[in-house]
Amino acid sequence: MSPVSSRGWPDRVFIDPDGHHIYLELKAPGKKPRKLQIYRMDCLKERGVEVYWKNDLEEAMQILDKNLGLDEHE
Repeated sequence: MSPVSSRGWPDRVFIDPDGHHIYLELKAPGKKPRKLQIYRMDCLKERGVEVYWKNDLEEAMQILDKNLGLDEHE
């Protein structure tokens, strides 16, 4: 049996109480995803999965607030 590799998959998955989920790749400021990461994100998008990458924490939080309604649960 061989282990499943987690290389290239987005860093985080966020799921709200209704089951809506978003995959998010977080990069350091000024950095971009590697080729394998882009490939994995494209595979997810082709299957209708919401996936984003951001190198700015504030922008990442805005995506989560907008798409998961985090501000509605406070």
